[in-house]
Order: sequence, then structure tokens, then C-alpha cells
Amino acid sequence: MRDQAPEFVPWAWGINGCASVYGSVLAILIAMWNGFNFAIGFGVLMYAVAVITTRFITDRAVITNKARLASSEVARVSPAAARA
Repeated sequence: MRDQAPEFVPWAWGINGCASVYGSVLAILIAMWNGFNFAIGFGVLMYAVAVITTRFITDRAVITNKARLASSEVARVSPAAARA
């Protein structure tokens, strides 16, 4: 993620910290109410959602960064070079 979307790294750390705290409490509650196997399955599902979301965000950031780089390249061309 750091290579593809460095602006999301602080957000990723923050989300990871919050998810770790809330996830541990939620895992205990889910296991108490629905059983350990359900809690494991729910955890696997949440990790799958996290992977898909991360791929979507980084793919979108890569597209945005490429567009930003392309527009900055156009801006760097001097008017005299653009007319030639």
C-alpha cells in the first residue's frame, strides 16, 4: 500500500487500530452468543471484506495518481514546446 497509495497509510494504521480493539471485544461476544465456529467464520468473512476493500481503494488511488502524474506532465510542457 505504501508504494501504490502512500496517502492512505495513516488511515490504514488508524483503521487497523480501531478494528483490533473493537474486533477483539466483538469476537468474544459473537463466540458467547453464537459459538466459536460462527465467530471464526465471521472473522474470515471480515478479513475477506477488508482485502476486497483495500484492493478497491489502492486500485482507485493508482488510477488517481496516474491521472495526477499525467496532468502534471502536461503542465510542465512550456507553451513554446506545446506549439512546436
